[in-house]
Amino acid sequence: MRKLVIILFLVSAQLGFGQNHVELKKAAKEIIDSHPKEAIPTFYDTLIDLNGDNIVELLFEYYAPSGTGLKNRIQVYHYDSAQNKFFINNELSALGNPTFYFSEKKIYGYYIANGGGRATQYKWNNNSVKKVEEYYINIHGKDSIDVTYSNFIMNTKRKYKSWRVELPEKYKYMDYESIIRNK
Repeated sequence: MRKLVIILFLVSAQLGFGQNHVELKKAAKEIIDSHPKEAIPTFYDTLIDLNGDNIVELLFEYYAPSGTGLKNRIQVYHYDSAQNKFFINNELSALGNPTFYFSEKKIYGYYIANGGGRATQYKWNNNSVKKVEEYYINIHGKDSIDVTYSNFIMNTKRKYKSWRVELPEKYKYMDYESIIRNK
C-alpha cells in the first residue's frame, strides 16, 4: 500500500495535478504569441496557481497605455486539460492594480483616476470569481467626493461623502505590488 501511495504521489507531481507540462507550455505559447503587442507593447507573463486548485493559470501583467490613475492591469487565463487550451477569465482580465490574498482566496483591485473610478473585491469560486464588494468613487473637485459602497453578499448599498479618496488597507491603494515584475 505504501508503494502505491508513493507511486501515485510521484506520478501526480510529475503531471502537475493533471496538467501535462508539454501541452500546458504549448497552449501558453499560443496565447502569448497571439497577445496584441501593438496595443500592449510590454507585458510580463507567468504560469501560477492563482486560485489554490493546484492547476496553474496563465497570468499577464502590464501597464495600460492610457488613463490618469495607476494603470497596472492583468489578464488571467484558466487551463482546460481536456481541451489542452487556455480560456480567458473575463471578470479578472483588465482588473486594475490587483492584490491577491492567496490564503483567503480573495482579490482586490482598483482604478481611480482624476474624475473617480472603482475598487472591487472578488472571491474565488473554482475558476470563476464572485464580486463581494465595490466602491464607486465620483470626484467632483477638491474636497468633494461621492462614494457608493455596495456589499453583494449582504445585498446592501450605502452612499456617503468624503474629502479624500480612501480605501480599506487590503486594497493597497497607491501601494501596488506586482506578482511578476518585482521577482
